[in-house]
Amino acid sequence: MNTSDSNSKKKSNILTIDYNDYSFSNSKDYSVVISDDSWAGTKVKVDKVTVYKLSKTYKYKSINDGTFDIEGFVKLHFSIAPSRDVAIYPTQGTAIFDNGEQHEAISSGSWDGDIAGSAVKDGTVTIPVKSLKAVTSLKNIRFKFTSNYDTDDYDDDNAHHDYDLNLKL
Repeated sequence: MNTSDSNSKKKSNILTIDYNDYSFSNSKDYSVVISDDSWAGTKVKVDKVTVYKLSKTYKYKSINDGTFDIEGFVKLHFSIAPSRDVAIYPTQGTAIFDNGEQHEAISSGSWDGDIAGSAVKDGTVTIPVKSLKAVTSLKNIRFKFTSNYDTDDYDDDNAHHDYDLNLKL
C-alpha cells in the first residue's frame, strides 16, 4: 500500500506538455483577478497562474525559437465569454516575464479560436521558462494575444483587437 501511495505521489509530480513528460520539484498556484471586457462585449478572465519549478534542467524544442534549456513552466487559466462570435487566440500569445525572458505560448489543446456569442470557454495556456530559481521568483507576467470578429463593414476599426494583460503574482 505504501508503494502505491508513493507511486501516485511521484506520478503527480509529472507535467505532460506536447506529449513530453517533465518532472517538477515544486509548484505554486497564484489566485489572480484579471478581467478585461473592453472589446466587442467579450469578457476575458485570468483567474489562476501556476508556476512549476522543474526537478532538473530540460531541453525544450520551441517551434519558433529552436531548442533551449528550461527550468520551469507557467500555466495561465483563462475563461472567455463573448457576446458575439469572435476568434480569439490566447494559445498563440506571447509572455514577457519580469526576468527579461519572452516566450510564445505552447498550443496544447484547442479550446480557443472561434467562440460563438453567448458561449463560455475556458482553458489553459502554457509557457516555458528558461531561468527559474524558485516558484516564487516571478512577480509579473505580461501576456499578449490577438482577437477579431468577421464583418463586412470596412470602416469597422474595432474588428481586430490586441490584448495586453499584466498579471501580478
